[in-house]
Amino acid sequence: MESATAALQASQSRAAGAKRSIYNPALELEMERTDVSFFSAELSQTFDWRNKQEANQIEASQWVKRGEMEIAYRREQLAAKLFSVITDIVNARHIADLAGERVNLMQRFVTLAESRFSAGDISQSELVTARLALSDAKVSLVEKKVLLSEAEGNFFTITGRTIDSQLIFPALILNKIADDVDVQRLAEAHPEF
Repeated sequence: MESATAALQASQSRAAGAKRSIYNPALELEMERTDVSFFSAELSQTFDWRNKQEANQIEASQWVKRGEMEIAYRREQLAAKLFSVITDIVNARHIADLAGERVNLMQRFVTLAESRFSAGDISQSELVTARLALSDAKVSLVEKKVLLSEAEGNFFTITGRTIDSQLIFPALILNKIADDVDVQRLAEAHPEF
């Protein structure tokens, strides 16, 4: 972004310079003292017969427009990247929350399996299977938290800031969508299988 801004400033400076008239006067003085004293003065001035100044102005203004468009393009790219990263964070948080709920459910399932094993209702292999499911849920939770950490790291890379608060914009969008949709009409139009 800084390079695009610098390029724009350089283009603006060239445009300001192109607006100035082509004015290259030259003055030459020559003097010689010998038997005959000689003195001459020469003045030369550049004339813009082919309207080079206007051509320079047009070219410089095109470079300024290009620089402005480059900055706008980079801002849009940055905004798109930022929106994508924020979406990744929101999704990763929701997925990590769901993985945490899965761990809680699996913990309750293991507790239930242990009580049923104590009562003799299930076998040792079924209890081990329940414990393996809990371990799998815990591993999945750690993986989801790693993905969340990566998404938050990407946000920090772009903005230089950490996200302290809970992002809730998808819920706002979903509520807006839900308000706009006639749920009853959609349910009636849903095909029955």
